[in-house]
Amino acid sequence: MTDEELMKEWAAGGEAAMDALIHRHHQPLLGYLYRMTGSRPLAEDLAQDAFLAVFRQASAGFVPERFKPWLYKIALNRCRDHWKKAATQRETAQADSAALEEREAGGLMDLTHRQVERQWMTEALEQLPESYRTVVVLRFYQDLSYAEIAEAAGLPLNTIKTRLLRGLRQLQTILEDSMSEDESFGKNRKDRTDTMNRKAGASAGRRRGE
Repeated sequence: MTDEELMKEWAAGGEAAMDALIHRHHQPLLGYLYRMTGSRPLAEDLAQDAFLAVFRQASAGFVPERFKPWLYKIALNRCRDHWKKAATQRETAQADSAALEEREAGGLMDLTHRQVERQWMTEALEQLPESYRTVVVLRFYQDLSYAEIAEAAGLPLNTIKTRLLRGLRQLQTILEDSMSEDESFGKNRKDRTDTMNRKAGASAGRRRGE
């Protein structure tokens, strides 16, 4: 059955249709939200909120013309609501130096964790502006068509194509810079190790000469 057919059954009270739709879309939606937020717990919360919104609409008898773009539009709106709320909270916290220090410490821990995991692509996606990140993730991770992305984002088709092209170019630059920095770090570390080994060898030679 198609998503739209399942949605009709769900709206008519079919619990099996509800389970089938959630099972079909939960993991892809969770992956999308994770790539948008960089946080798996947050992605899980937002996915739950999105499906709750779908449940409410189905309970009211609403059936979208196309389910998938509609679902991702709901999810994108949940992301934007979260970002707005987080921005407000950050502005409030700036007046409290203790809260600011705690937030900076948390950010440092997150940064260290990301460096250890070396999730270059995830980090690069997080650096993209939200307008670019949205279309890149929906196109290449969620496999939505240009028309479906335009519908989900509420934007003209040409705008989606332009943002995708610019987003891919910026993503390529970010990845190239990241790999370049990593190679430079590795080279510097090797140079320092070689210098230490030479000094250690020279020191050992002097001790033998004594």
